[in-house]
Amino acid sequence: MTVKEDITAKVLTIKDFFKDAVFEIPPYQRSYSWTEQELDKLFDDLFESYTDNTNDLYLMGAITTISEDGSKYEILDGQQRITTISLIINYIRNNISDKHYKVKADCENIVLVNENTTRVSQSRNADKLSFRYTILEEGAKRSNKIIDIYERIKNNDSLNDFGFIKFLLTKVAFVLVNTTNVESAYQIFETLNGRSKDLEKLDLVRNKLFRSMQKTDVDDACKTWDTLYAKAENIRN
Repeated sequence: MTVKEDITAKVLTIKDFFKDAVFEIPPYQRSYSWTEQELDKLFDDLFESYTDNTNDLYLMGAITTISEDGSKYEILDGQQRITTISLIINYIRNNISDKHYKVKADCENIVLVNENTTRVSQSRNADKLSFRYTILEEGAKRSNKIIDIYERIKNNDSLNDFGFIKFLLTKVAFVLVNTTNVESAYQIFETLNGRSKDLEKLDLVRNKLFRSMQKTDVDDACKTWDTLYAKAENIRN
């Protein structure tokens, strides 16, 4: 891939990644789909890195974004991981002892812009309602993947270890790959995911199609795409 001047890459810890920024997961992205198995694998890997005590960063991979001003980012790739981390940090902020007020404040800053606004915004209606219910405690509880994963997070014993919590904030990192140019963003996505499975490559096609649509058409297109995607996955499985 030819690197263009409008592409930047930064390694940022969780604490710094969310600082003074907001992230939008647009409606053309897939709904949140992590399962308990993926969450448990993440916790196992994180805790293993924490107990190794090497002082190295644990990299959770790249988050590909489009942003012109460096404060509001549209997420092109990485929405599953950024949502999961937000849910984990939200659980910590709600349950950590008040004596750890500095860490509690850091967690609050990661998940919230203010008392009514989350740093990560979901556009898919079901995900949006469940995410806001989980973070802001507004609306009614609805059963979906976000709620299921949050319930699983509550049962992870590693979050009772204050050292592990500090590790999450200061030693776990994303690579923020950003561009101001849409075509560059898709080039990045395709390069980073060049060895992915065919069904995952369909995400790239979907994103290109949906991003060119009028917002009023995206919701119906998403429903149609999700139906076709589910059928394709059933055939694969």
